[in-house]
Amino acid sequence: MKNKKLDLMLYGKARGTFLVQKYLPNINPFISIDLISDIETWENVKFNFDDYSKIRPDSLIGDKSVRLEGSDGMLSSVPDMINEMKYKNPNSVLLITKTKNKQIPRFEDDGGFSVLFDIYKNIIIEFVGKGFDGRELTHGKTVHESYVIPWNKLLNIKNKYELENDDDIKKYTIKEKDYLISRNERIKFLMERCKYDKNILDRKIPDKYIPMNDSIVKQIMNDIVIVLYLKKRKLLNDGLNYFCVQGNIINGKLEPWEIFTIDRLI
Repeated sequence: MKNKKLDLMLYGKARGTFLVQKYLPNINPFISIDLISDIETWENVKFNFDDYSKIRPDSLIGDKSVRLEGSDGMLSSVPDMINEMKYKNPNSVLLITKTKNKQIPRFEDDGGFSVLFDIYKNIIIEFVGKGFDGRELTHGKTVHESYVIPWNKLLNIKNKYELENDDDIKKYTIKEKDYLISRNERIKFLMERCKYDKNILDRKIPDKYIPMNDSIVKQIMNDIVIVLYLKKRKLLNDGLNYFCVQGNIINGKLEPWEIFTIDRLI
């Protein structure tokens, strides 16, 4: 597509992906970012992509957002995704990112995370467990574990023990019965929209919630929270005082896929 950089900044998810590259280069999972507007364009460029590609619908900032309730993540699903998104919004596009790591089946994810920044006030860390991903958090489906950390405490938290034992930090862990409800809903979603086999899902998604481990806490604090804390003036100069880093946890490592900004909701 022409004017690729300009186009990226006009689309909500694409802009959020670009912001990951800009502000979190050390954990940026992307090699390239492309926007596909129609099937003809896709047919001309599809050979440039492989199983290291992540596919998401996108729309112009301020335009009607497009929500496709899931895909198997395979390139074979692109034509159907284009038809569905164009039906919902003719101006929508597909955001296809080539990643450094191969995309795995969604039930293999170690979880999803969200880190909401309200600069000089607090951050909110949210997490969903193994077999889930960031969809549950971004769509408001469920939260398995969360922490509200005052801004003046951020530099004091280095591990899970400190996170759990500071009285100034608000904490939440899902109850077992509520976790089982979210598990059933997750399995139903993956079966209906991604066509995964129920027997595989029953084996892969734990029937008891497994809390976020110390390694993930350390990665979130060191690779996201502290990095962006130290860049707060630059963020504020760019108009980013309230934003959210969202992503998945794959093979024990954070993969942020967007810095979500408030203008995506306008």
